[in-house]
Amino acid sequence: MFKVGDRVEVVRVNGDDIGSIRVGDTGTVLEETDIPFVRFDRFVGGGSAFGRCEEGHGYPVLDDQIKLIEKEEPTCATTA
Repeated sequence: MFKVGDRVEVVRVNGDDIGSIRVGDTGTVLEETDIPFVRFDRFVGGGSAFGRCEEGHGYPVLDDQIKLIEKEEPTCATTA
C-alpha cells in the first residue's frame, strides 16, 4: 500500500508497543514491506532502520496505524 518516499502521519497507536510514537507524528516510508519501516521526523525511541536513518527515528508500523499525507498541489496566482 505504501511506497518508499511516501510521507505518512500516525492515526492510531497500539498501547506501549510502539515506542513513544504519538497520533499526529509524521515521517517518510523507508521500506515497502508488509510492515512499513518509517523514518519519523522526531526521535521516537526506535532504531536506525538498519542504518538507513538516525538512531531513534526508525520504527516499523502497521498499515492501519498510518495514513498517506496528501501532496499539496502548487497554487497559481492569477493576475487581473
